[in-house]
Amino acid sequence: MGAHVDQCFSVQCSTSCSGTGQSCGGSGVNGVCGCMPQPSTQTCQNGAKCGNVTNNCGQSVVCATCTPPQTCGGSGTPNVCGLGCTDSCTQGQKFCVSGGLATCTLGSNGCWAIGSPSACGIHQSCKGTPGSAMCACNSDPVCNGTGPMCSSGTQLATCNSDAQGCYYQASSTTCSVPVNGSATCNNGACGESCPMQSAPDLCNHTCLNLSSDASHCGGCTLKCPTGSLCKSGSCEVRIGFPNRFTGNEASPFGQGGDFISAFPITVSRMSTLVAFGYINSSTTANAIASFGLYSSVANAPGTLIASAINVGLNPGAQEPPAPAIVLAPGTYYFAVQNKGDSAEPTIYTDPSSQIDWWIGGLSRSSGLPASFS
Repeated sequence: MGAHVDQCFSVQCSTSCSGTGQSCGGSGVNGVCGCMPQPSTQTCQNGAKCGNVTNNCGQSVVCATCTPPQTCGGSGTPNVCGLGCTDSCTQGQKFCVSGGLATCTLGSNGCWAIGSPSACGIHQSCKGTPGSAMCACNSDPVCNGTGPMCSSGTQLATCNSDAQGCYYQASSTTCSVPVNGSATCNNGACGESCPMQSAPDLCNHTCLNLSSDASHCGGCTLKCPTGSLCKSGSCEVRIGFPNRFTGNEASPFGQGGDFISAFPITVSRMSTLVAFGYINSSTTANAIASFGLYSSVANAPGTLIASAINVGLNPGAQEPPAPAIVLAPGTYYFAVQNKGDSAEPTIYTDPSSQIDWWIGGLSRSSGLPASFS
């Protein structure tokens, strides 16, 4: 009976294997040095690697191709896709550059960087912190809205708004200066000021004193009659005959004590009585007289309107105050009564040579009568 015998052979490589990744029989052939390459997906780490990558056997394996603008090893790591630059800003950020406004922009190299600046509006400046900058309106020293505004005490500016909503001075005008006064600018309007007056008296751009100017008494172009004065804005007209009773001093009319004489006067326009008056040439001391104004009735003195009683006579001109009574245009009678034995005032004229001379028939020690007779 025979026996079957299995025989095993062990074949050794003749030399030591020295190649990268090689081992005896590594390629699957006994006795031969070799290396079994790993799958390319393993070598390329499932797409994480790019370019030529050496595998376990020292062989060059072509891995993924990078998508531009990335390059293989661009970020500094070999065989890894990356950019060859570094972001200097983030999307949406804005910066002031050379007076203009620049925006963070994605460059052709794939990195975010500050772009070229755009100029701000003509009435704007670039302001703000880096990354949050903006074009903002300049603050105008005069304009905070549109329309006229005072740029100084005498300058009027016109303020406008531009396309960016910024206010600016479009023009400026110097306020006109009145004659004898000065220009003003207040609350967006030119004005005219007159000195030393609480309320400006302006007539056609001229400063006047309407309280004393006879050509503009109480108002522009309100002219007082020739020879009259303007006082406190009203024409002061002296009605009477300052020379009528002179020229016959050698033979004065000698009326008795408490005698009354009346003379007609004409009021040509609506007026207010403010005073009686006389011109005294006498040297008699302590002379006293009373003065009155009577209405006209049938061309004769009528009813007493106003009076100044027992006035001490002074040398020269005197104007005793009278009640402020409004007089309509017309004829009135001015009456004078001398008081006591002094028989002053003495009227230097002849009654027979004067028209409309009225004399009280009796001495009236009680004073001026309410009705002349």
